[in-house]
Amino acid sequence: MKTVSDHFGMPFSSSVRASEGTFDSALLGRIGDDLRHLYDELTDSELPSSLRDLAETVDARRMDASRDA
Repeated sequence: MKTVSDHFGMPFSSSVRASEGTFDSALLGRIGDDLRHLYDELTDSELPSSLRDLAETVDARRMDASRDA
């Protein structure tokens, strides 16, 4: 019977794997920060008048439809 070495499937030392985890955490943190910044910019900006008009039209039609039902 052939045995498998203790290091099978672990080509890197534990310190290298730990640093990769830190890198992944930093990368995900940066992506999260970028997405939060983008979301803040979108929610803080004014709606274009055409979009606002469309939203008001949709709301009015929904109200009319709920009254008719």
